[in-house]
Amino acid sequence: AIDHNFGGFDDDISIRHCTNAYMLVYVRESCKDEVLCPVNEIDIPDNLIERLAEEKKFELQRRKERSEAHLYMPVHVVTEDQFCGHQGNDMFDIEHVHYRTFKVLREMKLGQFMEMLAASMGYPVEQIRPWPFQQRSNCTFRPTMIDIENDLEKSV
Repeated sequence: AIDHNFGGFDDDISIRHCTNAYMLVYVRESCKDEVLCPVNEIDIPDNLIERLAEEKKFELQRRKERSEAHLYMPVHVVTEDQFCGHQGNDMFDIEHVHYRTFKVLREMKLGQFMEMLAASMGYPVEQIRPWPFQQRSNCTFRPTMIDIENDLEKSV
């Protein structure tokens, strides 16, 4: 009960977490109608209305992303810059490499992904050659072959 009153944990999506400040207020009986009057739209400051609308939009977006998370997967892209000058067992240093991460639909075709990648990186599609890497049992990463002509219509 204490955790949920003070924010709880982010990984529990079944309960909306919030932090609240509670205050006990005593109102004089003679001022009750003045203090506890109904709040109109014009009584709320514009910046508060905008902030609440923005928070609501953000919350709806976050819920949508969580509900659709199973439809997407991250694709980490390593460019040839990360290979240059590396000396070691693998083709690049897995701990110091700078990935570019793309969030793609699991059903996206390889051709569509290559077009998205080309547009994002500023290269023509013809100059992009994807090489998926697989981790081996000895903890090294090795590239695998893709037959681009035949695999363009396959899912990523």
